[in-house]
Amino acid sequence: MRRFLPLLLGVLVFGPAGIAAEAQQSAEVFWSIEGCWITLEVHDDVDLGTVSGPWEPGEYIEDTDGNRIEIVTNCEDWVLEVSRDWAPPSGYSGDGLEDFYIWFVDHGGDDHSIANGWDDPNNGEGDIAKGLPGTHWFDMGYRYVLDYDDIPGTYTVTLTYTVTAP
Repeated sequence: MRRFLPLLLGVLVFGPAGIAAEAQQSAEVFWSIEGCWITLEVHDDVDLGTVSGPWEPGEYIEDTDGNRIEIVTNCEDWVLEVSRDWAPPSGYSGDGLEDFYIWFVDHGGDDHSIANGWDDPNNGEGDIAKGLPGTHWFDMGYRYVLDYDDIPGTYTVTLTYTVTAP
């Protein structure tokens, strides 16, 4: 009888290892996004420099380097626009906004378009670009064309960039 006992224990120890159970169940993960958001970053102030000494009408001063505007958004159909405000020195009698130009020097990003004429120097204002969700950047150029109406003093143009989505 002693010989049967070790054999019986061996079957009991190894027997349950051959039994397996399996279960499988799915789960869904979901979310919703409401509304859209936009961030707008505009470069710091731009100094076109100082004009001194003799100059001829039609000569100009400009800056086309490092004037980046960046838009990051999840919105469809956003629009970038610009408005201008002019502050010439006291006694100035000309229309300096006719002589002040802005344009896109180089543009990048995906899925955006530039309003007609804004890739060439333009002294207008209003809608300048539009696009789809993503990151969009624009490098701006600024120019002031000199004429005989210009008098000594400090000239300032304040540009207000606004980005909107429906």
